[in-house]
Amino acid sequence: MSLRVLISLVAFIGFVLPSQSAEPTMAQRAAEFAIGTCYRALDDVSRVRSFARLMGWGGLSPDLLNIFKPVEGGADFTGWRVSHEGQLFFVGVNVGVFRGKTANICSVVANQPPDAVRSALLSALKTRSLTVDKDAMQIMEVYELVDHPSVDTAFMTITRLSDGAAPVSVAFMGLR
Repeated sequence: MSLRVLISLVAFIGFVLPSQSAEPTMAQRAAEFAIGTCYRALDDVSRVRSFARLMGWGGLSPDLLNIFKPVEGGADFTGWRVSHEGQLFFVGVNVGVFRGKTANICSVVANQPPDAVRSALLSALKTRSLTVDKDAMQIMEVYELVDHPSVDTAFMTITRLSDGAAPVSVAFMGLR
């Protein structure tokens, strides 16, 4: 592997949350993973597919793919099971259409305390809250990602169980 490829890999996955003096918690590392994997690739999620091949991420079984794929626009959905820094993540990407625009979608599911992951994400990213939907089973929060570096319009959705138990799902969507 060339030094150039290695530097690109570190830049892709190695996003660090601001103002951390102590060792990051597992929840903070999960947020870093979601940002490094998905946030930066919102202009073209094919980069996540390429990174997955390069890093040898294991594909999801047909049943897991079926569970995780989007209800609408999931024909090209691809997903992986990723072991990173002692944690297991599920990562999925697809390209769809939202309000007539091409939507690049990347999501990460982490088995970490949702409130801690949410807090780390909101500390690291400039956001504006759009909606919070609650029901007996789950809470879904949608945020606009303000000043995304590569797309004009971007969103983040955090979905968690109502009782606060793990896991947490973080989905990013960039519109072109």
